[in-house]
Amino acid sequence: MSSAILTDPATIVIFGGSGDLSKRKLVPALFELHREKQLSPATAIVGYARTGESDETYRAEMKSAIAGFARTKPVDEADWNSFASRLFFFRGDLNIPKNYADLKVRVEAIEKERALPGNRLFYLAIPPSAIGGVVNNLGQSGFVYRVDGGPWSRLIVEKPFGRDLETARALNEELSHVFRERQIFRIDHYLGKETTQNILVLRLGNGIFEPLWNRRYVDHVQITVAESIGIENRGKFYEEILRDSARGQYGPGAVDGQAVVGYRQEKDVNAMSLRETYAAWKVQIENWRWAGVPFYLRAGKRLAKRVTEIAIQFKTPPIALFRTVRVLRQEPNALVLRIQPDEGIALKFGAKVPGPVTKVDPVTMDFRYREFFGASQPEAYERLLMDAIHGDSTLFARRDEVEAAWEHVTPVLDAWRDNPPLDHPNYEAGTWGPDASVALLARDGRRWRRP
Repeated sequence: MSSAILTDPATIVIFGGSGDLSKRKLVPALFELHREKQLSPATAIVGYARTGESDETYRAEMKSAIAGFARTKPVDEADWNSFASRLFFFRGDLNIPKNYADLKVRVEAIEKERALPGNRLFYLAIPPSAIGGVVNNLGQSGFVYRVDGGPWSRLIVEKPFGRDLETARALNEELSHVFRERQIFRIDHYLGKETTQNILVLRLGNGIFEPLWNRRYVDHVQITVAESIGIENRGKFYEEILRDSARGQYGPGAVDGQAVVGYRQEKDVNAMSLRETYAAWKVQIENWRWAGVPFYLRAGKRLAKRVTEIAIQFKTPPIALFRTVRVLRQEPNALVLRIQPDEGIALKFGAKVPGPVTKVDPVTMDFRYREFFGASQPEAYERLLMDAIHGDSTLFARRDEVEAAWEHVTPVLDAWRDNPPLDHPNYEAGTWGPDASVALLARDGRRWRRP
């Protein structure tokens, strides 16, 4: 990243400032932006939390977080000391209006001390159920500017953006009472990943790929978001909030050779829970470019490995020119975009095996970000926080986008609610999901990739 200062001076207020997201992602990302001189020297960061004592204890807490989760290690003491001077703490309850009036007084004092112009970025690293109350209190306390031509106010909201169409619309209405749409930044950290952004460059910036991305050449597309971990002590969150988009729930099994319990045996989970932990979909895009090309989507917990990838599988040649030769493994060409954890791009194609006899075997050309660009690439939250301070919403979700997505998903969720599953749990931890997922592709004469 450039060493030039690129952002407006601002006060960043993090609600949930001592929470897991703040410690693991937000504060380390801001530290990296500070270290690389991407933040204005005047910019201040205020952590709002229910527990804590002072600026000094908050700084000590964040120092430990940065030591564990910063991208660049070890942490330089001079970098930390200069960053620590940006950090402030405010103890308050999310539900008490007076706390927001007191916070406003504290923020204004910090802004005066640091000669800040009054620009404010509010980050809601809090449970979804608390968002509406916080936003309303920000509005009631006079914290938010809705006019142009002076200091700006912006809001970053974490997923999930509602639980269905009705709650998504209700949330958007609550936000719109205080913030205008262009002030709202709905964050999805996947959009901040370099490999995700590189999809546009790969497709539109390379003459060998752009002509092939259509129904004439592509057989189907597979998108996989797989986690080997379980719910990681978030049983209450899954039971009360999360609604995955397919039927599947993991039972006991083994991951990386270690025995693990099933979902129903996890902490804070109902012993007869029907909550899904696996998703599998087949969708189609109704436009000229992709008509007739199925997109298969799957996501789940406690699968065989952690991987997020997009696999574009091309059609096989209509005439088997090499049908008389020995083919070791007949596989179609595939372009695989690995989003995590081993970021990169792989292209699979057939090649002749060296020797006097013609034999064909699939081989892979593999590009890896770490090997080419180095290990220390900016984290997604670094890019997205920078964009929010700039006011660039390109990599954030709009209101109409969120509601359009829920319009497609909600009828399916309603159907599942009316027809409870009879077979949960229906896949063993450490596998690639339930048999129904395999059958979904098998009906079309296809099969899932094994990443």
